[in-house]
Amino acid sequence: MIADKIPLPQIDGRTVFHVLLTIAGLIGLVIIAGSIVYWQTSGRFLDLEETPWPLVVGSLVQTLIIVVSIEFGWRRRKELSFRDIGFQQTGIGLLVMVAIAGFVLAGTIEGIERQLGIKPGDLVPELIAPQGFVWPHFVAVLITVGVIAPIAEEMIFRGVLYSWFRSRFNIPLAIFLNAGLFGLIHFGYPLPLMALVALMGAVFAWSFERTGSLWVPIVLHIGQNSAVVIAVYATLYFQR
Repeated sequence: MIADKIPLPQIDGRTVFHVLLTIAGLIGLVIIAGSIVYWQTSGRFLDLEETPWPLVVGSLVQTLIIVVSIEFGWRRRKELSFRDIGFQQTGIGLLVMVAIAGFVLAGTIEGIERQLGIKPGDLVPELIAPQGFVWPHFVAVLITVGVIAPIAEEMIFRGVLYSWFRSRFNIPLAIFLNAGLFGLIHFGYPLPLMALVALMGAVFAWSFERTGSLWVPIVLHIGQNSAVVIAVYATLYFQR
């Protein structure tokens, strides 16, 4: 358990700029490489559109880009340890409770969707399970979307951006800005779902603020994403 509040990572505006610039540069390289592959294969890889593999590969590429950008744009540049960027030692008991809270959060969000008249899972099944229940697809999506992607997203949104917001603003405003940005980055969703994503971002930011350990929002995010993936594939499994 974390006995006392651990100070958040210290990050300045120039470092945030370096990290975001590196991310932008790597995304540009990926777009160029993808365009070359598309041209060389005459677009044949688009046959995979009706499978979750583009999502799986995209999650892995996103994670790699973010981790590399933080590693070289912040940690190595400032000669910091992993603890210095938020990976504080955190008790297993606390993390287990946080993971359970992530599942509860997923259920709570679904309940809010129902109250708003949004059919739960309107977009999710066709995104993560377009071919129905397939074991390899389930395992791949659970590992990438459920576990790997949340690590990268929390590193950039809470580890970098929230820490920077917090160094400049008070807690409520920092959480509001961070949550709003987290919602906006999911701009492909309908507006009510973007608002719910922002709400989740606020919960993740608050958990980071309360504990000072990046492991807490990471595990909370993993629990929430994994619960959604498991629920979707379990429903499809029993509908076969």
